Order: sequence, then structure tokens, then C-alpha cells
Amino acid sequence: MPNFSQPLAPEIEAASPDTKQWRLEKLAKTSIELARIVASNVNTTPKLLKKLARSEDKQTRQNVASNPNTPTSIVLSLGAEFPHELLNNPVFSLLLLENPNLVEEMPAPTLATLLKLDLVPSEWMTIAAKNNDIKVLNALINNPKTSVEALNTLIYRRNHNDNRIPETASLHVNLQQGTTQGWKKAALAELQEHNYLNHDHFKEEALWDIGIIHEDLFIALHEEVQISIAADLNPIRKSKIPSELIKKQYYSQDRILFTHALNPKALSSLLENVLECKIDSRYQERIYCAIAENPNTPVHVLEKLSENIHREVRQSVLLNSKTSLKVLQNMFQKDLLFIHKNGSKLINTQQYQLVSNSKSTKKVIDLLEDENPIIKMVAIESLAVNIANNYQIDNDDFQIIAKIIRYQPCDSWQTIKLNLAVASNPHTPTDILSNLIRYVKSLIPGRIETKAQILHKICVLVSQNPQASAETLEYLLENSARDIREEVITNLQTKQKNSNLLLEDFLIQLETAKNLITTPEQLHELATSKWLHIREAIVSHPNVSKTILERMAQDKRVPVRLAVAKNLNTPATAFPHLIKQSHKEILLAVAENPNTPFSVLEEIIYHRKKYQKAGKAAVINLFQRFPEQAGQVLVNYVESNRATSTKLFLLLHPIAPQDFLVRYVSSDNWRLRYAVAQNPNTPSHIREQLINDANWIVRAAARANLIPS
Repeated sequence: MPNFSQPLAPEIEAASPDTKQWRLEKLAKTSIELARIVASNVNTTPKLLKKLARSEDKQTRQNVASNPNTPTSIVLSLGAEFPHELLNNPVFSLLLLENPNLVEEMPAPTLATLLKLDLVPSEWMTIAAKNNDIKVLNALINNPKTSVEALNTLIYRRNHNDNRIPETASLHVNLQQGTTQGWKKAALAELQEHNYLNHDHFKEEALWDIGIIHEDLFIALHEEVQISIAADLNPIRKSKIPSELIKKQYYSQDRILFTHALNPKALSSLLENVLECKIDSRYQERIYCAIAENPNTPVHVLEKLSENIHREVRQSVLLNSKTSLKVLQNMFQKDLLFIHKNGSKLINTQQYQLVSNSKSTKKVIDLLEDENPIIKMVAIESLAVNIANNYQIDNDDFQIIAKIIRYQPCDSWQTIKLNLAVASNPHTPTDILSNLIRYVKSLIPGRIETKAQILHKICVLVSQNPQASAETLEYLLENSARDIREEVITNLQTKQKNSNLLLEDFLIQLETAKNLITTPEQLHELATSKWLHIREAIVSHPNVSKTILERMAQDKRVPVRLAVAKNLNTPATAFPHLIKQSHKEILLAVAENPNTPFSVLEEIIYHRKKYQKAGKAAVINLFQRFPEQAGQVLVNYVESNRATSTKLFLLLHPIAPQDFLVRYVSSDNWRLRYAVAQNPNTPSHIREQLINDANWIVRAAARANLIPS
């Protein structure tokens, strides 16, 4: 009988040096197990090994790194992931013999990995100390075996990428032989330097507010955070600031004043006091602008700021919703004088007086056709003055003015002043007032924020205007901010605009909604009102039921949902609805509400990271109400791919969970390793690893905390 040989098992074929290359390629595609064997086969071609090096399977890549047939570039690249396989690969020693500069030419990730090994030759370290890659340099300063020669190279060289490298190198155990005393003082001095880590202002403030950051590390906070805390009026928040810093007047008074001026919750009396303070001339303009823009600034303070020499300050006053018509009129008149004074070389006094002293709007309008740009500019300013003061303006004049606003090419702030003057004039025709709101967005150039301010101011003036039509007022009631809606209501009540049945019904509903004896049943009926203002009022009523609040948490309008988010009686079941659309004001109100459930606070902290104010408020709320669960929440709050200040502060605190501490025992940043070494929650076996750390402070802290004193 013929002797037929039995076919070889695929595993044997994959490992055999006699297997044909086409067969090896086919076997490598059959399964991961066979691909691993093929990757170890010394007969596998460099071309196939190159393909296998891109495998998603770690074992396959590891076998490729060990194979002497692997191309040089591939084996060196894989060395970053598999350093021992690289060093034990027979081809590596040959590469060193063939190329004396191999260490210098080696890929930085691979060299960095090799430098972390105990057995790396000292001459490699000396060569690597001249490298510019930050990972290579970090590997050197964190290896306890790094030679003194290499460390000195790091300290004295001037072309490294990170100026922190020489400072860290100077703390290496091989340069601090026998140093064990004073490690606490040395650590504190290093940690108090706030430029060594990445900062997150909101997170630093949150950790400070809940007491995670020790007062000794206050100056390790970013300077802006220090200023914010120093300027805060909350005595509890400020109480931890080291007294010696306050005595030394460590903080810039002007920066604190600026922080107060920016605060939208600042009391009006505080803003007035800021204005009275002596302010360095370099900071005056921005502080005064901040006060002028603040919604809590008193009217008489705005009046004083309207006379400021800085144009930006006056413009901020112009757009403040509290600025009165009288102040606007005075500002327009002074701007007119200012233009004449600065344009006196281009326009003579007689020409100026012809324009500015004419109370005839028609004459001023005629001068807009003048070829002299200064006369035209003065004419436009004069027109704004005439409109604001209502000098001889008839309906035809207003129609011409409306066209000028829309088509006359002029300076943007002149356009704005014309709009404000028309919006404030008590005789402006109703159709022009309506069009003003409709077209202003397209008329005003500039930033979106500025456009919003201008539109808001114009809507305030229109809402106060007795000529505003019922349709315009109805529009403002449904599409404007609360302060504008309140002005509309005052207009309706004082001018008795009862010819519109819809607005009459609104006033009746409003009276019921504000009546303290209105029953829950009546409120339930009003909760379906078409009027935004009514539904918002219902939410704030003391007799509103939790059922209504839960239902209104799903209202289509932001002001209603915001009112629900702020209500201290809102049930826990309503909050998941409130955070669905990630509106920043609603998220902040939910984060601050003492009834917000733990799960919703977590949602804000973890998944709404771009809303930093809300995240900070949620952390503080959660820490106060759920302290037993706060540790893990804080871990997720501060976690980052970077070495951050907030990560360090948490690692230093006893609240840090063990798994979080274990995660940073091998960090490239020695300060994070130090925090792990001194934390009472760090497991003993982890602390034992740090007894042999490359940094003398980390090593001393680990020893001191391992052996009880």
C-alpha cells in the first residue's frame, strides 16, 4: 500500500522553519493563536513581520519584537512597548555594534522606556541627557540609577524644553546622598510654587471651598483664583487665607476691585464703594467699564460714569438697562460737543453752530447731504440730540429718520445712538417702534454679545414707550428678558392699554398669579397659560404644588424652567427634566438647589464639563450633603491626562480613595508621587515602592510614613 504522510497540524506548520511563506501568510490570517506562532517563527519574512507588527493583539506584537528577522525600524519602534524583548533580541546587540550612534538615533518613546529600566548602561544615560524629548528627560530624572554625570548635564544645560527639568534633577537622590532631614519643609516650599502644574480655576475654587486644600497651599493656587477668594465677601471662604499674606497686602487692590466690579451678584453699595476707591490709572478704564455694565450698579453711579473721559466707559453706560432717558440726553449733547472740539480744524464754528444749534430736525436732515464728512457726522449727532429731546419732530420727520437709521452709512455707535433716541422718544410712531426691534439685529455691526446688549437696551426703551402698540408689547411679553417684561407690565398698567382683549386677559391672569391667597387649584389652571410671564409667576407662588412644579420642569421656555430650578420646593423627580438641554443658567440653578438628587449632581459634574460654574456648584452641594460618597466623585472631577494642581490637592488629602492613590505611584511628576507617599490612606506595599524613589523628598516621606514615629 502507498505510504501517505499525515498532514501537519496548523500549529506545527506555523512554527516550522520549513513552511513556505505563502502558507505562513495564510496561517497568520486564520486565527490570532496561529498569528502569534508565525510572529515567533525565525523563518517569517521581514515583510510579513512588518504586517504583524500592526496587529491589535499584544502577544503578536510582543513576538514580533523578539524575532531577529524583524526589520530594524520595526523592532526599535516596538521597543517602546516591549523594552525587554528589544534588549533580548539577538539583532539588537548587532545593531549596537554596527551603529555607535544608535542610542542618539533611537525613537524617543523607545529610549524613554529603556531609561526606566534598572539595567540600562550609564553611558546611555549620559547620551540621553542631551536629548530634547520631555519623555526621555522625565525617564532620566525618575530613574534612581541615573548617573551623577547625566544629572549634572540636565542641570547645567540650557537647551532643554522644560525649565522644570533641572530643578527636579537637582532633587535626585544621587545628588542628595544622605539627605533625610527637613523633607517636610522642602516639600512645602516646592508645592507652594504655583507654576509647576496645569491649573483649572473653577476646580481649584471648588476644592478650596470644601476644605480639600490646606491653607499652607493657598499660594499654590493660580493667582486669579487667589484674587477671587480674597475678593469674596463670604467670610467663611476667606477665613482660611493665611494671615501673613493679608498683612503683607499680597493682593493687588486694583485686581480685587475689578473682581468686585465684574460680579453680577455684587451689592449696589459695594459697586458704589468701588467707584469711590483710588484706582491706578492703568486699570481705571476696565474697572469703570465693568461697573458700568453691571446690572446692579445704581442709577446715580451710572450718571456719574456717563461723564467719564473714556469712550468705552460711556458706551457701557449707554447700554445699561438702568440708564435713564435724562442721562442719555446729556450724553448725546456732550458727544456732540466732543465731536466739534476734535473736528474744529475741519469745520468752522459758524458751520458747527448751524448744525448743532438748530432745533429744526428738517434742517439737520438736509445737512446729511453735505460733502464735508465732519458736518455730516455733527449732523447725525445733532439728529440724535433732537430726537432724544423731541425738538420739532413730526410724523414725516420720523419716517425720514427711520430710513436714515436703515440706510445712512455712518459710524456704528452713531447708528446705535439714533436707535436709542428713536426708541425713547414718546412721540415715535408705533410702526417705527415695531420695526426698530425687528431690524436692529441686522443693522448693528460687532460682536454677538454687544448686539445682545444693544437689542436689550432698545427693547427696554420700547417697552417703556407710551406709543408702543399692543402687538409690540405682546411680542415683548413673550420674547424678552424678565426686566423688559416688567417694564411692559408697568406700561400696560399705567397707560391703561385695555383696547386689546388679549392684554386685558393677561393683566387679569397676572393679578391672580400674584395674589397670595390664590388656591393650588387656581394655580393649576393658570399653569397652562399662554403667557410666559404668568407661568413663571406660578412657579414662584408659595401655594404651588410639587405636581405643578414637576410638570413645569418640562416647559418649553427657559425662564419657566429656570424658575423651577431655583425653587426650593421643587421635587427630586423634576431635576432630570431640567438638565436635559444643558442650558448653563438652569444647570447652575440645579447644581445649587439643596433638593437636587445625588445622581443629577453627578451628571452635571461628569458629563457637563464645559459648564464649569455649574460643575463647581454641584461639587460643593454634593460634598455638603453626601460627604460619604464625595471621595470617588472628587476623583472623577479632578481626573485628567495632565498633571494638574487639583489632582495634587486631592492626592494630598485623606479623603482620596486608595485606588486613586495607587494610580499615581509611578507618575512622571514627583509631586504626585510625594502626595501618594505622605497620604495616610496609601497601602503599605505601595508606599514601600516609594522608599526607593529617585526623588529624595518622596523617598524620605515614604520612609517617615511607613515607620510610625
